[in-house]
Formats: sequence, structure tokens, C-alpha cells
Amino acid sequence: MEEYAFVTVVGIDVGERDDTIRVTYQISKPRNFSSKESSTEAEDATEIVSLETPSLFASRNLANVSTSRVLTLVQAKVLIVSEAFAKRGNLLLELESLVRERDFRRDIILVTCKGEAEEFIRTNKPQLEKAPYRYYELITQTDASTGLVPSTQLHDFMVASEGADRTALTILAGVKEDDERGAQVGNLDDLTAGELRLEGNNNVQFLGSAVYRDQKLIGLLSGEETRMAQLVQGKVKQFHMYVPDPDRDGKIVALLARQQRQPIVRVDPFSDPIRISMTIELDLDLAGQQNPDRPVTSYEYIARVERAAEERLKDRLENVVAKSQDELESDFFGLYQTARLRCFTARCWKKVRWGERYAEADIEVDVRTHIRRTGKQLDTVKGGDS
Repeated sequence: MEEYAFVTVVGIDVGERDDTIRVTYQISKPRNFSSKESSTEAEDATEIVSLETPSLFASRNLANVSTSRVLTLVQAKVLIVSEAFAKRGNLLLELESLVRERDFRRDIILVTCKGEAEEFIRTNKPQLEKAPYRYYELITQTDASTGLVPSTQLHDFMVASEGADRTALTILAGVKEDDERGAQVGNLDDLTAGELRLEGNNNVQFLGSAVYRDQKLIGLLSGEETRMAQLVQGKVKQFHMYVPDPDRDGKIVALLARQQRQPIVRVDPFSDPIRISMTIELDLDLAGQQNPDRPVTSYEYIARVERAAEERLKDRLENVVAKSQDELESDFFGLYQTARLRCFTARCWKKVRWGERYAEADIEVDVRTHIRRTGKQLDTVKGGDS
């Protein structure tokens, strides 16, 4: 153990020349993770080294020029690739030496970074976790509670890249952009990493997803678009949303949505065009409302809020479906998995030509909601002048 240096984060950027890449290793210093260490000492709990190299395989030997211990990837938790590197294509081919490495586990978290991966790694300064790898593990587990990022491990990416449409999603990360404009308005979920003006001591953000086809980055999805894709896959446990108050202009109703049942997806791959129907059912909790004149015990009011939520979610989902067909021409929902169940042989599935025909498919979307809980407050809280 004393002879090895454990790499926990690997970053990959394009090199200055076409035949080189820039590799960044974040190496843990286990002795600095004890609870007795101060916050200042915790900042020095890792060592970060970067170098230009013709291949990933050679980079570890070169890194040992300044590192006394032998670098090992047995504890690697996160692989971060820059946006520019991902756009070169053949991502798995570029990472072949890592994929073949016995020490490199395939449950590693795969992240696509806006900008340079090296800058992202050096900028990231977790405030609540002393071990950086633990920070990555925890923040990427929010996929089920918010839906704003997908849950993607290297193995998931490899399987999806070899699927019928060869489309895969990864987590999108970025460094907060310098922006002196006023407060942001509108739907803040409809942003990507780095665009949210969030004040704090850590300037890195995880928001949205990167879309790959044939192992090449072809586009980005915002946090809201990622959530819609996750809902179709049944991977979101709950998330917060709001809708305009149906009885009072300028007021909103806050809701907590829970996906208690798997979505119903039906696909007819043999029709021309392909016909797809998606039904998503959500249970809603009334988290808050701003209308002082409307008690939440009114069945008519609850029904109107449910319709408003259904219309809002259906509109958002239809927009994401249109983006998948018109702009990206990729099935990042994973609908091909349902379609493939209709084919019992490889020859049958080959005749479907899913990748070619998906963009012209006829897709129907239906969202059903039901408010099950209105909270412990039966009436609206009224101010002194109400």
C-alpha cells in the first residue's frame, strides 16, 4: 500500500497537437482524510498532475517522473472528458487503454465537461466533503431526487453506445460563468452546467446531460430536458415544479411530483411511420400556493391545478421529443428497447431500421397527474391585510 498512489479522478482534454492528449490525474492522500484535519489542511488532501502524452497508457509512467509512488487506477471513481475531446468521436476507441486496463473498473462515473477537464478538476473545491471522490459520488446520486442529471457509469455508456440507435447520455458539468447581469428569471431548470448564477465557494456545477451518437458528442440537454428524458425511462423518484395559479394571474402553485409507477410505453415498429405512445403518471403534493382567496380543500380548484400541471409537463415533454427527432435525430429516451421486444430474431430487428426511421416516427405523449396530499395547512396563510 505504501508503494502506490491512488488516482481517484481522471481528466482528459485535447492536446496541443492532433496526435497528443492532455491527461490530468487527481491523486488522493489518504492520511489527510481523517476527521482531525482542519479545513485548510483538507484542501491539500489531493495532488493534481497534468501532462501531454501520445496515449493514456503511457501517461502514468510519465507522471511518475514527479510522483514517487506508482500510480494505480484501482480506486478511480470519476472520468471527466472535455467537450472538445468528446466531439472528436470514437470516445471508447480513444479510451481503449483505460477500458482494457484490469485496474480500471467500469462502474466509474462518466462526466462530460464544458470547457477543459483540467480546469474543472482544479477549480472544484468541495465544501462539505474532504475526499473529492466522495463529492462526485454524492452529487451524481441526485439524479433520482431531481432528474436534472442522468446516472451514467462507463458500463452504461458502453452498452448504450452498442444499442440499436447507439445513443447515450452522460452527466454534464461545467465551471460557473462570470456574469454581472441581474437576477435570473423564468425556469432555472432550463439551463446547462455553468449557466446558473449560484453564489458560493465552489464554482463547479452539474446540470443537464451530453448526448452522444456513435460515441461522438452531438448536443447538450438542459436540466429540464434531462428530467423529461429520465421520466420516460422511469428513473426519477421525485422533483419539485410549479405551475401558474389557474385562478389568479401572476401567482404560482408549488408542487412536489413523485413517479410512483413506471411509464407506459407502446411501440409499433412495423407501421409506417413508426408509432409510439408514452403515458406518464405522477402523484403530486401541494407544497405551497400564493392565492389567499382559494382554500386548497376545493375539489374544483384541485382539478384545475392538476390540469395545469398536465398541460405544462406535456408541453415540456413534447418539446424534448421534437428536439430528439428534428435536431439531434437520436433516441436518447431508450425507446428502442421496447420496440426490440416485438422482434424475435436479429434479422427481424435489422429490417426495422430504427436508427434511420426514428426521426419520422409518430409519437404521442400523455401525462396524467393526481394531487394526493395538500399538506397539513387546510387554508391559505393570510397576511395582516388579508
